[in-house]
Amino acid sequence: MTVIDVTIPMKPVPKERPRTGIGHVYTPRKTKIAETAISYAVNAEMKKRRIPPFRNEALRVTVLFSFSTADKKRINTPKKTRPDIDNLGKTVLDALNGVAFKDDGQVADFICRKEFSANDSITISIEPIQAA
Repeated sequence: MTVIDVTIPMKPVPKERPRTGIGHVYTPRKTKIAETAISYAVNAEMKKRRIPPFRNEALRVTVLFSFSTADKKRINTPKKTRPDIDNLGKTVLDALNGVAFKDDGQVADFICRKEFSANDSITISIEPIQAA
């Protein structure tokens, strides 16, 4: 079974709402930069390990969003404040669309967690779900 595991040393960024310009809708810059960094890191790992994108498989995506803190007592404890976990997850899924998988509709199991850590990072694991 092929599994992709990547840890990206960056501050997790929630998906911002699309903005409207004169006659068009666009993704805000901060979101676009985060999506590009995530897709680049996952694509580089897939190329290094010669893993092709998942085309039709049902997938499980597990993501750990780590937020840095100087308080050693808080490390590895859940973060229960903003940003919202659903918006963090949307940034990751949108970044991986067309890179790790054909479409994020293939994701049948999506597990997200946010916690405090010594450093900011996003850890992503992608694996096919085996049929019973």
